[in-house]
Amino acid sequence: MKLSSKTAVLAASLAVLPAFAEVKINEQLAISGYASAAAAWTDPKPGNKTFTGLDSGGPTDSAYILMTGKYEQFSGAVGGIVYPNRAGDEADVLDAYVTYDAGSGFSITGGKWLSSLGYESFHAVYMTQLSYSNSMVFSIPGYHTGAKLDYADKDFSVQVGVVDSLFNPAAAHISQGDGEFGDDVAFEGNITYKGVEKLTVFLGFGYESPDGAGLQDVYTTDLWASYAIDANWTVAAEISYIEDDSALSGGAEGYNWLTFVQYTYDKNVSGIFRISGDDTDTGATALKFSVCPTYTFNDNFSVRAEASYTEFSGAAAPSDSSTFYGVQGLFKF
Repeated sequence: MKLSSKTAVLAASLAVLPAFAEVKINEQLAISGYASAAAAWTDPKPGNKTFTGLDSGGPTDSAYILMTGKYEQFSGAVGGIVYPNRAGDEADVLDAYVTYDAGSGFSITGGKWLSSLGYESFHAVYMTQLSYSNSMVFSIPGYHTGAKLDYADKDFSVQVGVVDSLFNPAAAHISQGDGEFGDDVAFEGNITYKGVEKLTVFLGFGYESPDGAGLQDVYTTDLWASYAIDANWTVAAEISYIEDDSALSGGAEGYNWLTFVQYTYDKNVSGIFRISGDDTDTGATALKFSVCPTYTFNDNFSVRAEASYTEFSGAAAPSDSSTFYGVQGLFKF
């Protein structure tokens, strides 16, 4: 769901940016952004029910502003995000990169950007639900710094990149890599196919050989496909796998999968139904069911709700089951 904009070359480099309604400053610069706020309840069994609201700085609360620019063959973006009252992660510069259009479908990018892996977006305004499909396995990287080469035509796009790390082992933050370019550089790439009308197929990979005692190689792969049956129905499926004996990703080794159906009734009312699961190397598994309706008041404001139920099994599972309820307001410009 990390969609693109502009031409094919620019689409490859900007594919991970949210699709906001830009406000033009001039012919070269534009600004866009969003703010989201939510109230959510999580009820594990056994365990105590917890409430997350704006005052507690939950992961569904954030404000993001993005400035994009272009000049001749160059384009770039700088974006920052704020999380209210979340210790250690109050604010951060996320996107900060420059792209050069080399012609013939090729572009070169350097700086900091969001990993292209993952069907579900990093940005709240670009999600179709509040929570993510994964419950125990975290195989999708976040932000990192480096350089990448993109190629795109009307049917295919290909990307290969060298980055500082797939995951940040120091704080397990998805908002940044480890900031070091030594023996522990990482590689990430993907291939996207859109040669069949209304069908998108994505295959991505990541590899890192960390530099440090006891740290072993990390491999991650991600395969997803989505198909727009008609103007009302969209279906999708994804499977991602990570082999991470050193737990740099902050999650268990194993795989995560999802199946997804979205129905759009009209310009105001839509909803999704999702079934997802995790299977870890410890034998713990999770099966999650999610329903999420959205009401769009206008181009700038929408309200979303979610009810999810997750059933766990295995000795290493965090609980027997967990129920999640949430409601979220989203404003974008």
